[in-house]
Amino acid sequence: MRASREEMQQEALSRAVGNQSTANWAPIFAGFMEKGIPEDDIKPRENVFTYHAWRALGRQVRRGEHGGKVTTWVPMKDKGEPTVDPTTGEKLEPRMSKRCTSATVFHVSQTDPIQPAKQSPPRQGDGTRAYLAARDRGPDPVDLAYEDRCAELAGINPFGPPE
Repeated sequence: MRASREEMQQEALSRAVGNQSTANWAPIFAGFMEKGIPEDDIKPRENVFTYHAWRALGRQVRRGEHGGKVTTWVPMKDKGEPTVDPTTGEKLEPRMSKRCTSATVFHVSQTDPIQPAKQSPPRQGDGTRAYLAARDRGPDPVDLAYEDRCAELAGINPFGPPE
């Protein structure tokens, strides 16, 4: 099962903040200094994160921004045959391994705060025009007559106390 977008973003943030390796710091500093960001403003794990980590922090990477490439290890479960403990016969959890891949990181200066979604007015078309016209006309007398007839058949008096 795939993780939800929020889970994926939180996982990316926790990996970025919780990692202790400094192996990627040299390419991070070199890449962002090349882009004109002063060395003092580059703080890995504080203001340099992946796209999904920035989303988890409530920020959006600007369209067209190019980040720096870093090497990362992604944990994976082995897809081989399930292993069985020879002594107890129990199924064992799949072995975890890691796969090397690259990721793109962005500096805080390449992001903007995410604005809350604005409520947009209904679009004209796709039945909206008909809905708005019906709303302005008021209740349909045919529908009211049908509801009254259903209530009568069910023995319900919609206009007074129960009988």
